[in-house]
Amino acid sequence: MSRILLMMGALVVAVLAFSALGLLAAALLMQTKRAGLMVSVVGSAFTLLGGVTYPVAVLPSWLQGLAALLPITYGLDAVRASLLPTLDLRRIAQDVAALSLFVAVLVPLAMTAFNWSTNRARREGSISHY
Repeated sequence: MSRILLMMGALVVAVLAFSALGLLAAALLMQTKRAGLMVSVVGSAFTLLGGVTYPVAVLPSWLQGLAALLPITYGLDAVRASLLPTLDLRRIAQDVAALSLFVAVLVPLAMTAFNWSTNRARREGSISHY
């Protein structure tokens, strides 16, 4: 039961980081009206580099550096580590700390960008396009 609670806690922090990225993507879409393809490409890159398809450790070192810049890497690692038979609390804490840093930076940035983008779309009269 404690592993499930640990996993859920890590998942909550990961979802907050991913939600901030979603808000940034929405703000970009409101301004460009053509960023759908770019958002899809970035999502695919997150999937490939973040450890969804295969472990980050098998990537070349320069791609591992890029993977370290993505919150999905830490989210997946924390969730997986919390469900392994041997519980490594230090590893999970490091991943959650990294995710918390993403949240602390991305959430205010995303809220500001989305608010600015929405206000600009209202001023320009393009808010009805959404």
